[in-house]
Amino acid sequence: MKPLAPATLALLAALSGCSGSGMTMNDAAQTASAIHAATPGGATQSTVTELLNVFAGTPVTGQQALGGTAALLGLAQSQLGGNQYAELTRQVPGLQQLTGSNALSQLNALGMLSGQGSQSSLLGAALGNTGSQAGVNQAFSALGMDSSMVGVFSQLLLQYFGGEGVSASLLQNLASVWGAPR
Repeated sequence: MKPLAPATLALLAALSGCSGSGMTMNDAAQTASAIHAATPGGATQSTVTELLNVFAGTPVTGQQALGGTAALLGLAQSQLGGNQYAELTRQVPGLQQLTGSNALSQLNALGMLSGQGSQSSLLGAALGNTGSQAGVNQAFSALGMDSSMVGVFSQLLLQYFGGEGVSASLLQNLASVWGAPR
């Protein structure tokens, strides 16, 4: 048997305590394997693994975690100044691949949309239209989540970005764009 990559082991360990979440251990193992196959050694692999870890204690699936993140990042990209969004993607490598409609290709690469043709096109349209709060709410709905989850996602992402060294002023601007208290 081939040994598991360190990132895969880390993801499995992080998700092992999430029995109450939308992700089962089988889902976690499949996602970790897909991440490793789709983006071996890349910044996106690490970022996806870390983001799934952030959402491990919530009742969302991997698809919802990445899709909701993509929707909020799409809003941030459209509302923040170009320099601020560039700073965010420098601080957290791999985010650009998870922003807005770019996330659809990542979800496909990770096998999270296989066999869901109509949902895939609906989600693709929703993630391509995240320049407003209404577009973000539409994306969350396409992912099967209530718009109240936007606040949960916002807080978790702000905490994660803070841990990655994103500046306090940029975190404040993100909070403002996402309508999250800071």
